[in-house]
Amino acid sequence: MTDIKPLIQDNTLLDPITEEKVSRFQTYLLEWFEREGRHDLPWKPQPHLSEKINLYRIWISEIMLQQTQVITVLPYFERFMAAFPTPEALAEASEDQVLKLWQGLGYYTRARNLHAASQQLVSQFQGVIPPDFDAIRSLKGIGDTTANAILAQGFNLPYAILDGNVRRVLSRIVGMTAPRKELDKRLIPISNLFLCRQNPADYTQAIMDFGATLCKLKPNCERCFMREACSAFQHKKVLEIPAKALKKSMPVESVAMLIFEEQDYLLLEKRPEKGIWGGLYSLPELIIKGRNSRSKNSPILANITLESIKNRESFTQFRHQFTHYTLEASIFRVSLSSLIELCPELEKALPQNLSLIPRDELLLLPKPKPIADLLTQYLKERNSGS
Repeated sequence: MTDIKPLIQDNTLLDPITEEKVSRFQTYLLEWFEREGRHDLPWKPQPHLSEKINLYRIWISEIMLQQTQVITVLPYFERFMAAFPTPEALAEASEDQVLKLWQGLGYYTRARNLHAASQQLVSQFQGVIPPDFDAIRSLKGIGDTTANAILAQGFNLPYAILDGNVRRVLSRIVGMTAPRKELDKRLIPISNLFLCRQNPADYTQAIMDFGATLCKLKPNCERCFMREACSAFQHKKVLEIPAKALKKSMPVESVAMLIFEEQDYLLLEKRPEKGIWGGLYSLPELIIKGRNSRSKNSPILANITLESIKNRESFTQFRHQFTHYTLEASIFRVSLSSLIELCPELEKALPQNLSLIPRDELLLLPKPKPIADLLTQYLKERNSGS
């Protein structure tokens, strides 16, 4: 075995890290991956594709897989590749086209950054991802872990990753008891220590697969091949490791969303790029109860209250859970003329972020999933004559 020194010692570890522990982990993990790993994922390099396209597909998958499970990503990845098979195709697409294909995946900043990064890639690197950390890291939306994953998966270079799955696996293997806020700082050198430098591509895929299938939040220890090498299991602390972040109270934001109708048209608002649902089409909204001081009405409704909008008709309600707050929305149907009475300037021209969209084109635009579901319900009821 290659001598790995110095081995890391840390007073928050349940057991010291030894060469035997590192070697056993790598051996067990790669043997399991050979038997049971996910070898058929569509973004795995394929011999009939060029290196350029294989690298591109790995990059797209890594962005999609951020905070999203493989089973959710698979159909999105296939549709995305069908629409944008090359970096050039993605760079030439409109932002609306990209966001429409991303609709439902959430964390839409990823899609906007991906689009911008594809344009960087084409203009600066002729569409070919280079085997250079700093160059990859310079692409918009790519952080250290994603850059390392591309280098390991795409070039078989010894770059360690530390995503959520890997954090959980390594914390349990070494018995890391540090609080959540200290985990990454302590685990980065450990992730480099455990990295199999002879086969980093298979190793990085294997440790992610292991975390996603066996060493989950609620782990399947009964089936796990790593129990003898796992400090958390040996010390009966699997459910306590890794330490969880302190729970914060989840604020609630209550809004009124308004379906402004004009014959066969609806008024939609393109949301600003920064913030929730950035760059997507939604309904103008009024804040009933904001989650913080930054909560604001849609610009067109800045000086309007719900009570001042006459002849509004209650349509439906929905509740949506974001990472950091809960959205409660009440939906109302209103004639566009009621809005124009309150904002006469709209009769001359609409602000740039507002568009009157024909009903038969509503579902073609990129929208947040709750709004897409809402408008689907609206169209169904309209078409049924209710």
